[in-house]
Amino acid sequence: MPKARNRKTKIIVVSGFSGIGGMDTGFSSNSDFKLIMQIENGKDQNEILTKNFPKVKHRVCDINTLKTLPKGTDVFVFTPPCNDASPMFPAGDGINGPETGKIRISFRILKETRDAGQTLPSVVLIEEVLGFKKVPAMIEIAEEFKKLGYEYLVWRQIDLLGVLPQSRRRIIIVATRGGISAQDILFQDNPKCKCRKGATHTLLSSSSSEICALCHDSEDA
Repeated sequence: MPKARNRKTKIIVVSGFSGIGGMDTGFSSNSDFKLIMQIENGKDQNEILTKNFPKVKHRVCDINTLKTLPKGTDVFVFTPPCNDASPMFPAGDGINGPETGKIRISFRILKETRDAGQTLPSVVLIEEVLGFKKVPAMIEIAEEFKKLGYEYLVWRQIDLLGVLPQSRRRIIIVATRGGISAQDILFQDNPKCKCRKGATHTLLSSSSSEICALCHDSEDA
């Protein structure tokens, strides 16, 4: 993660598709981070967010109205709707579905932030259901982050059993820029790839294998 600039400056976090704040709780409970904005369209969800996160200064109730991220945003975390990628809806269209496809709004915000001359967040974190890691979605995400100048894209599968009373498997995706290693955030070891294509060496990684976003090759294939 990016380091706080000094002892008085915290790492600035913006949350998109905040839901009821599950991901946000992790950041707000760590004194190194400062959650300054939550973006959530749902009325009921916003009532919960307002109650549970009273220190958040900025609340956006329609993500479509947000043009750019606040200046100085270090971490952008978003958890787009999972409806079209959920195993509960096997006929869903994944990233091309009307709900899960809203992830593209987040990339639009990042692009407009860049085009406005602002510095992009050093870290972008996405949380989704496992059905989201199908090839078309992962390739699109890798390409979008590369266009934005992000250097690494890493993913890891987790299970929330222990935090929740039931098994709930999720995928965590982390993109980084500015010399920050996404692998160091999610993994102890930095995966190596045989690919030497392009100036940017982008990796897609799981806990068991490493898949290069450029050549889609794997160390253990």
